[in-house]
Amino acid sequence: MKNILNLFFPTYTQKKLKEYKITVEKINSFYENYLKDPSLSPIKKTEEFRKRIESGEELSSLLVESFALVKYVMKKLYDQKYEYHYEDMNFLWDMVPYDVQLIGSIGLFEGNIVEMATGEGKTLVAVMPLYLHSLKKNGAYLITVNDYLAKRDRAWMYPVYEMLGVSVGLIQTGMDAKERRKNYNCDITYVTNNEFGFDYLRDNMAFQRSDKVLRENFYYAIIDEVDSVLIDEARTPLIISGFPFGDPSEKRTEQLYRSINPFVNQFVRSQKEIVRKIFDKAKKDYQEKNEEQGIKGFLTCKRGLPKMKEIIELMQNPDILSKMERMENNLLRDKLLYTLDSELLYSIDEKSGAVNITDKGEDYFEKISSDKEFFKTPELSIELKKIDEDFEDPEERNKRKNEVMQKYVVKSEQIHALHQLLKAYTLFEKDVEYIVQNGKIVIVDEHTGRLMPGRRFSEGLHSAIEAKEGVRIEEETKTLATITLQNLFRMFERLSGMTGTAETESEEFMHIYKLPVIVVPTNKKVIRKDYDDLIFIRKDEKIKYVLDLIVKLHNAGIPVLVGTASVQSSEYLDSFLKLRKDLTGKPLKYNILNARYHEKEAKIVAEAGLQGAITIATNMAGRGTDIKLGKTVRMLHERSCLIWALKLKEEFKKNPVIIYTSSKSKEFYETLLNEDWFLKDKSLYFTFDKDELDKILITDDTTLKNDKERFVIQTIDPKDIEERKVYVDFDSSGNPSLSFPEGLFVLGTEKHESRRIDRQLRGRSGRQGDPGSSLFTVSLEDDLMRIFGNERMSDMIKKLESISSRDVNISHKLLTSSIESAQKKIESLNFERRKYLLQYDDVINKQREVVYQIRNYFLEKKPTIEFLDKELFLKTLLNFKEQFSKNNSTEMKRELLKELSIVFNCDTLKEIQFDNFDENIFEKIHKNIYNFYEKNFKEISEYIKENVLQTAEEFLNLSIDGSKNFEEWDIQKINEFLLNNFKISINVKDQQIKKEKFIEIVKGEIEKIFDEKFSIFSKRVDLLLFNICNIFISTIDNLWIEQLYELDAIKEGISLRGYAQRDPLIEYKREAYILFNDFMDNLFKQFSERFLSSFEQMEIRKSEIKKMETIKENITNISDEKEIKNKPVVNETKKIGRNDPCFCGSGKKYKNCHGKGL
Repeated sequence: MKNILNLFFPTYTQKKLKEYKITVEKINSFYENYLKDPSLSPIKKTEEFRKRIESGEELSSLLVESFALVKYVMKKLYDQKYEYHYEDMNFLWDMVPYDVQLIGSIGLFEGNIVEMATGEGKTLVAVMPLYLHSLKKNGAYLITVNDYLAKRDRAWMYPVYEMLGVSVGLIQTGMDAKERRKNYNCDITYVTNNEFGFDYLRDNMAFQRSDKVLRENFYYAIIDEVDSVLIDEARTPLIISGFPFGDPSEKRTEQLYRSINPFVNQFVRSQKEIVRKIFDKAKKDYQEKNEEQGIKGFLTCKRGLPKMKEIIELMQNPDILSKMERMENNLLRDKLLYTLDSELLYSIDEKSGAVNITDKGEDYFEKISSDKEFFKTPELSIELKKIDEDFEDPEERNKRKNEVMQKYVVKSEQIHALHQLLKAYTLFEKDVEYIVQNGKIVIVDEHTGRLMPGRRFSEGLHSAIEAKEGVRIEEETKTLATITLQNLFRMFERLSGMTGTAETESEEFMHIYKLPVIVVPTNKKVIRKDYDDLIFIRKDEKIKYVLDLIVKLHNAGIPVLVGTASVQSSEYLDSFLKLRKDLTGKPLKYNILNARYHEKEAKIVAEAGLQGAITIATNMAGRGTDIKLGKTVRMLHERSCLIWALKLKEEFKKNPVIIYTSSKSKEFYETLLNEDWFLKDKSLYFTFDKDELDKILITDDTTLKNDKERFVIQTIDPKDIEERKVYVDFDSSGNPSLSFPEGLFVLGTEKHESRRIDRQLRGRSGRQGDPGSSLFTVSLEDDLMRIFGNERMSDMIKKLESISSRDVNISHKLLTSSIESAQKKIESLNFERRKYLLQYDDVINKQREVVYQIRNYFLEKKPTIEFLDKELFLKTLLNFKEQFSKNNSTEMKRELLKELSIVFNCDTLKEIQFDNFDENIFEKIHKNIYNFYEKNFKEISEYIKENVLQTAEEFLNLSIDGSKNFEEWDIQKINEFLLNNFKISINVKDQQIKKEKFIEIVKGEIEKIFDEKFSIFSKRVDLLLFNICNIFISTIDNLWIEQLYELDAIKEGISLRGYAQRDPLIEYKREAYILFNDFMDNLFKQFSERFLSSFEQMEIRKSEIKKMETIKENITNISDEKEIKNKPVVNETKKIGRNDPCFCGSGKKYKNCHGKGL
């Protein structure tokens, strides 16, 4: 039916494939013409394309010619059998694009997400659209998931780019800013999503424009493994943290979590004892036919300790499970689910990841912690109102309010720490969500199994896990800058992506990124055999089956990739597998690929396709690296026939004869008998001598069929030969009882939450038409089935239970579809979570754009240290002169001037014309830069005055009621505001003054004081501009840190507004809007206060220096050393406190700036 509908209503993929095939024909036609042209120069052709683009031609009009040129270059490299090396990697160019790869390239150029099966050459597919977009010289990026893949793919494709005449850069962890900027400015850049994201954040925290590394605008990017980047990692924002406030040496976080941890440990142990008693009573009730109480008790246990072994086993009973689900649904409907928790200390909801302490739990925790008021927080509104009523003295009133606020903060922090510790103990497992490595907690990515060093769980959870595991507790940091990958990549003008699995997430890609998905057919038909899921009731049955199958596959020579969902699962499997032996009695050899062995990833994956290889891997470990089959893997059918013969000889005590029917089999038998590590010592021969009874005969002599007295004769089933069946197990008669196709066998030990990840694992087998097979095993005790199973599944369990013994499993499409249904539930839930995160981050993103725009405006106008410091200025120019004299090309000189303009943050330098570099040029450059800064200062000063005056006017408009007389105005409040922020106060004698006139007078005074301060540096506006920009940038940074903290705090509790029938998202937007208005208001008030204070601090500093010089002079004139020691030195000037802002305007405290070391 679906196929018939598609004839009339073709899908997006079908329409596009039809369109692209026509384009591919045109590309191949141009390609053939290029091959016939002996004078064709790819570099000259690239220059021609660029000129055509500069003259206004659209990129799309060059697609056919440019793609054909890339294919031509690849063919030339192929004909040359081009070999090349990069670091420890060796390459031989052996690729010319297939038509399906050209289709993929067109899809990427047009801004689609292209799904191509594993091994179809996505690395090569990306080259054509990258090359075409690079012609605009706006930058084209290949974004990938780790440093190794970025380095490998760039090195692999480098000869193509080199022949085409385009530059290609690479970004790796540990590169300095200069190296990064150089690589980002290449035509094409290979970089990881994390490096690109953190560079974006660091650029927006830079204090000099020359510290920035990225281009100003983001033009085009292809994201490799796009589903991993834009979906799997979308819920984890990129965050740069630091210690902007407080002293980390105080170790407040460590003290807080260490002090509460022992009580939480006891709390959790007590809960286990309570649940154990409830379970025993419930079990007794159920056995005594008091079913309702029994089921209620079981449900209570499930809420109190969902991973309790007995509960998990109990839920395998379909009758009990069905009754539990029915009761739970009824309680949910009647909003009485909470009644189950009365006996518990806390309840756990695994689906939402929440832990809730009950009233009984609160009482018990206060008892064990000896703090009867642990959960009692002050009612702020009541307490503050009471203080206002009880105290008249403003100082005493403020003191009392601060005490109440401090008490509230301390209590809130304690309660928050308790909840985070409870989460750490009940929801986060070691070697599943995190590992302990070198005394640190390292997060394991739940989707890829990769380690995420440098990342921390948010909201104190990381500290809680550190306390739980007994490692050093790092001090909590504040967020300095953050962005989600979703908003980062939506900043690109053009975006596309490629992966092996995108179709199941096509709705999300379209909804969030406006990127349609195209499924490109494989170059060769996929012949991999995908078996239905194998269902077991109990986990131990499943593990036993998996271990037995691994051994059988290994003995048969079939390489097996065992997929696990976590580090813990892979190491659990390892603990049993190390006890197993191969068919010679030796311990099995195998590789483990999980978060602990990340650095060996590429090597382990490269060996995973060799004969008999066993690789245990977390779900997506090794992604991006092809598993190529070993040479002898395609001989495994014949090898299994020989092993079969050995079994027959052993069983019947007669010589077996294998009659082969194909010349290929004869060739394979010869190779195996000479080279196979197991068979070459087993007295197997090609022979026609029927009297050599001690040998196994391998022959094409069909007359032996009748000689059954001397021989056990087997003629291989032609169908088995055609399907290349490998016999992996034999029955008691010595005959095959289990067989699989040749090739890589993917064995999934459990289903992942996402169908896409399972497809990705399956896709590791059967690349480029290779044979292979895949099988997933599932136990009803697996987390996926336990948490997200349903009543329909319970009925199937009942049927399964009725036919099951401990070693029986079942495979059926209905069961597989039920598992898929559970996966769809989680996918839908995760999509909603990512959408939820994006909706909230969109609010922050709008604010971020404004903040970064203002910040960059000041950064672009800011003079550099290289100009202000005379010695550094000369040194920079001399170095420039040396490089200038070495380069004769106009292009290189232009690049040097461009680099110099970055160093001095002066765009007009690029326009200077000169041939020789003499002393006059130094002066010319200096004058050019100074004039540029002078122009910048005029713009900045106008901008500041305009916004400062607007801020003051807004305050005055809110503070003054124009309908009231002057004497009714709160002049004290107004003067306090003006004094704090602008260092002025207004003394108005005219009691009849109107509001408008008063505002004009205030604005005039503010403008006057700014003009006065500006005039002090009238001859050195570069220094003044530097000071202004420094103060403004540090002010906006500090306020933005606070803004992020406040927004995060609002988001944390905003969901509670839903109980008041208010939409949390709308409430969050409203709160964020108010907060941002305050942010902008505070920005210019704080800048004014700090800028004007810096002049006061300068005066104090001058006075201090003068005083110190006088003291020094006095000391010199005194000869008696003792008198000098005893004589007190009195400083009558106002001293700068160590915690006061530094006079230089950097925004740092005096002790951390010019007072450092004093």
